[in-house]
Amino acid sequence: MPPRKVPFFVGKHMKMIEDALRHSVDVIHGGECLVWGRIDGAQMGLDIKKLPLDDPNKVLFAHGRPRILLQPTSLDLLGCVYAVAGSDHNIVITSDGKAYS
Repeated sequence: MPPRKVPFFVGKHMKMIEDALRHSVDVIHGGECLVWGRIDGAQMGLDIKKLPLDDPNKVLFAHGRPRILLQPTSLDLLGCVYAVAGSDHNIVITSDGKAYS
């Protein structure tokens, strides 16, 4: 399949994007940090209960449980400047030098 634009990112000014085995993390100029991919192992740092679980275009279920976050979703962090994705975790650095995982 040839490369194609991801509609969600059109108009966003990407600073960096990292991917791991089953999930991804992205930092946008301006400090927003987005995550998507597998959520069934707490990879994202998101409260799964707060996700749009009733929308099959945003969350994919497997065996009756939420498994994949299909749409990039913002972390509740301000001033993200760097992010790295590990096998089952992310580390995000903010402009004040704090690290979150």
